[in-house]
Amino acid sequence: MVAKPSLPQDQALVFDLGKKRFVVIGFDQMKHYTARIASRILRDRGRPSAIVYVQRGGMVIARLLSDALGVRELHGISASYYTRSNMPSSKLRIGTIPRVSSEGYLLLVDDIADTGKTLSAIAQSVRRKDRSDLVICTFGMKPKSIIRPDYYAFTVSNSTWVIFDYEEHETRRNFARTGNRSGMRFMDKRFGPAHGQD
Repeated sequence: MVAKPSLPQDQALVFDLGKKRFVVIGFDQMKHYTARIASRILRDRGRPSAIVYVQRGGMVIARLLSDALGVRELHGISASYYTRSNMPSSKLRIGTIPRVSSEGYLLLVDDIADTGKTLSAIAQSVRRKDRSDLVICTFGMKPKSIIRPDYYAFTVSNSTWVIFDYEEHETRRNFARTGNRSGMRFMDKRFGPAHGQD
């Protein structure tokens, strides 16, 4: 169910690097998305019996939605394209699927439907384990995603990378590792100079 895109228009929150664009989503904007999505979910479906989220991307968003929806039962599901020895793999490894309440429906939450492959695989695994109705929710979605969430707040181009406020230091480390000085300056401008981070 599509809402009109409402990404930040403030240029301080947008950074272009060649063909890639970075957009920062602050906590106030996340709270706005949460309220809007929660209102639509309650109107259309009522309260879910439990929320399951994709670790780590869906953690904060799931917690915001649990507060807005009044749902106390939260479960995380890990997913990785790395082996136990931390080597890249073409096969997705999905962690333990939790056993949750069978009444009502389950809300599966992630931050962005990017390629949609991870979200789709987890949704299939949850459906195999739990016969409850499954509703999928993300904050953002890209056109290339193979799965369309039932609820999302905005769409971004395939070349856009969304940075949430809670990813500040992780993003700084990624920019530093790749030698992206423009990205580092952008982060300093948005968050202030980093202190005590390696």
